[in-house]
Amino acid sequence: MLKFFCLFLALVFLALPFLGFESWHFVCVNLGLLCLFDAYYYFKHQKSYVMAHFGLIVVMFFLSMSFWEVFSIINAQLGLWKNVRVFESALEQAQYALGHGLLIPLTFVMLSCFFPKLKKLKMRSFSFGLELLLGCLLLVLVFLVKPLNIFIWVAIFLILDALCFKQTNIGLLALIKAKRFYPIIAFICIALVLGLFWEGYNQLQQEWTFTFTHFNFFPIFGMPILGYLGYIPFIASLFNFYLLMESVVVKKPLALAK
Repeated sequence: MLKFFCLFLALVFLALPFLGFESWHFVCVNLGLLCLFDAYYYFKHQKSYVMAHFGLIVVMFFLSMSFWEVFSIINAQLGLWKNVRVFESALEQAQYALGHGLLIPLTFVMLSCFFPKLKKLKMRSFSFGLELLLGCLLLVLVFLVKPLNIFIWVAIFLILDALCFKQTNIGLLALIKAKRFYPIIAFICIALVLGLFWEGYNQLQQEWTFTFTHFNFFPIFGMPILGYLGYIPFIASLFNFYLLMESVVVKKPLALAK
């Protein structure tokens, strides 16, 4: 019965923005997708991912809020997007925190539906140092060369992916070198689906707008195509950030549980 209840909750949350709760669209779409994929996980494994890993979900929630605050500080310098709404009341601040706190939990629940776990890679030849150097150089260029601002997600991904591989022997670029493409395809699909939902629901009541001065073409729900594709390194960065933080604390990266 729990899987059908999760499915019911998913449909309710995804429908709420169309029923007068437009201002809660970001929270609703994240909760809806979380319940939807948790129900799918339940159908496959006869258990709820969220309930089986509730403690981890809570940790992911707070890490996700912290991670987004870092991005907000960076954006204050680059000005890639701006919030249309001002979150002043306690309820609005809770709404903002809840919406962004669900980013990492949602990423892991969706990933767990497509492949059970990531194994450590035994790759002595993979140069995490080169990846880290490229990420740092791109990060510097992002702040110095305005047309490159849009590549901030790529720079942060390269840095986190290199550090994650060094700490846990799990890295997305290393997976590509090892010719293990299925997880990479899953990341790309998940990122594009999430981006489509977020930008689509943002049209109901605009909560953010983008202020790209370059490469501002072929918009998808108002998001320029290069910005939309930026959801791929963004979602990958969320994944790497959690694995990195967890490995520092418990010395053992999370295996996406069966």
